[in-house]
Amino acid sequence: MKSRGRVYAFGLGGTGQLGTRAALNASTPQVVLGPWSSVAPVIDDPPPPTCVIKRIFAGGDHCFATVTQPKDNIPPEDCREYSTWSQIWCITGDQMCTCSKVPHDAAVNQELMACVNASFLLPEDQHYCCSSRNHGLDINVAEKAFTSLSRVENMSIKELIMNCVIINLIPTLVPSPPDVETLRVYVTLPLYHEFDNPKHYNVLQNPFGSAVLKLKTEAAKVLG
Repeated sequence: MKSRGRVYAFGLGGTGQLGTRAALNASTPQVVLGPWSSVAPVIDDPPPPTCVIKRIFAGGDHCFATVTQPKDNIPPEDCREYSTWSQIWCITGDQMCTCSKVPHDAAVNQELMACVNASFLLPEDQHYCCSSRNHGLDINVAEKAFTSLSRVENMSIKELIMNCVIINLIPTLVPSPPDVETLRVYVTLPLYHEFDNPKHYNVLQNPFGSAVLKLKTEAAKVLG
């Protein structure tokens, strides 16, 4: 608890993992003794803290904390906020615009596309509870992004994206998806402008259509 400069623990404690100096279970929060620092004044006058908790880890019969020195002035990590580096990469309109502005003769590193299925989601957690009536996608944002993608002139980028779709993405579409949310790719991928090009029938439209037709009954009903 940051406001009081204390750490509390509860749950199973048969091996002493709660840090309460007793190998007992606790159904209510118990104080974990330690020289923890507080970010706000407390009523009593405790001794000067010797460390600041950065992050707490708990699992199984082990619990531990990483700490820093007060002089380092490093704030504790707020696990309610997810770091960008820990999340699935998503396609954004800005990224599409950036691609469209790359000169046609510029060299491009061959890297895998970001996860299409986690892109273009509705804001404020509206994408949760995905169903046949709520795909959780912001179609307007997706259409604008793919429109920007259609303006790409750099052949390396165009070939990279095309290869990622036909080699790395479509072959991974399975008849029985593990979750309803994984069906979003069937909604967003057809917005890719190359689906309008009949020259790609054998490598793009046909394989994608086959993947749709092979979906199990449950998944096909959700997709509509």
